[in-house]
Amino acid sequence: QATSYRLGHRLNKSDVKKEEAIVILLRITIRPTVMAGTMFLGTLVNGLARPQIPESPCPQVFQYQSHTVPGDSGITVTGLITVISPPIGTMLYLLVHLQLQAVLPSKYVGLVEVADKSNLTAGNLSSALMYRVRFPLVTPLPTVRHISINSQVICTGPQVRGPVVTDIRLEHTLRQVPTTVQPPMKHKPKIFHHVDPGGECGIAVTANPLVLGGRLIKRGEWPWLAAVFVVNSLGLEFHCSGSIITRSYILTVGHCIRDEDTVTKKPSEVVVYLGKFNLQQWEEPHSVIKQVSEIHIHPDFDPTKYTADVALLQLKTLIDYSMFIQPVCLWSEPPQLDLIVGRVGTVVGWGKDNLGNKMSPTPRLLEIPIVSTEECVGSHSEFFFLTSSTTLCAGAKDGVGPCNGDSGGGLMLPVKDSLNVTRWQLRGLVSLSLLNATTLACDLSQYIVFTDTAKFIPWIASVINQKSN
Repeated sequence: QATSYRLGHRLNKSDVKKEEAIVILLRITIRPTVMAGTMFLGTLVNGLARPQIPESPCPQVFQYQSHTVPGDSGITVTGLITVISPPIGTMLYLLVHLQLQAVLPSKYVGLVEVADKSNLTAGNLSSALMYRVRFPLVTPLPTVRHISINSQVICTGPQVRGPVVTDIRLEHTLRQVPTTVQPPMKHKPKIFHHVDPGGECGIAVTANPLVLGGRLIKRGEWPWLAAVFVVNSLGLEFHCSGSIITRSYILTVGHCIRDEDTVTKKPSEVVVYLGKFNLQQWEEPHSVIKQVSEIHIHPDFDPTKYTADVALLQLKTLIDYSMFIQPVCLWSEPPQLDLIVGRVGTVVGWGKDNLGNKMSPTPRLLEIPIVSTEECVGSHSEFFFLTSSTTLCAGAKDGVGPCNGDSGGGLMLPVKDSLNVTRWQLRGLVSLSLLNATTLACDLSQYIVFTDTAKFIPWIASVINQKSN
């Protein structure tokens, strides 16, 4: 069984120059996995032995550092994590998942702390922020499995296997507080400052209640909405929707990029519009066009059954965030589907409108309830073949819902963060629907099947981290 420890430490004003109290929380979970065979017991270095240092899977984020012990000839090893320092007032949530081929000799499991607290002052916020990781053992040393900042994975290492594997998770939450009061601005710009990774995500510019059945949205209201166009003999044609998840990646569905003939679009045949609002206007303020450098389709994607219907579009150049162009948060809550059954998700896209038009020139918003897979399959026999453990169903079955043109668009749910700020997290991608035999269009009297993005977070992280290393 997992054994958890929760520790709290408060930094007072004396710890940080002229700064209000900063709360640092640390929660550590150990989950030893014992397989058949003999137990391997870890031992501490006796001060004379030189520890064997593993190779870091992402040296630009995590490094092992050797230190000599004052007054002794021994050597100790710590970890150093380097991230971009966030803007003043931004919460930073660090999660470090380590693995160790040993059983810990005591309840001490290590800790993670800010390496240089002087970097927390307002005058030094432009520099990199470094964390020191102290290990429970020096031999063998733990290895990195995952490191994430604000639920975005920035480092991934290989899975450790052996007769005994101990998992250690170190959590650190930090909110930087300004040391001086800034004079009020007469016209405060509505710009979300973003540091990638670890900055703002999932902030929607809306104050109006959502309406089941669909409504038009305002320009910039859902700033992660992306329009994916493909090149054909007539020029550029709108193909599907996508979501901004980092400065370099757009998340969409596999069938947007690969058809039933298993022909995958070339990167040169795909362009992405960001900040796009009206599909009938080629030039719009606050809209930019991005070329695609690489296309990553999930290896298990089947264009005939739409299994593993997920893809990543890697852009040639980084995205410059603005009020109209921002990323959505990836799902960070538990992935079990039953935890969100009955909740109402939001879908935004350019699909079929209430007037029967195949495409809506401007995006429309829908609120649809999430249902269990059992209810979905029980509603129509075809869903038995179209659903799996990596899909979810949603819809009101009232003739209104996502349709052609909405494919790849996100199903989003609002989640409160630790500061009680509502952030929209991406839980699904519009994948497929049943066909109405009369209209030969989406049968919106039935449920809609979505790719469950919570089940593909490891693959998304592996693609992004592999390309960044």
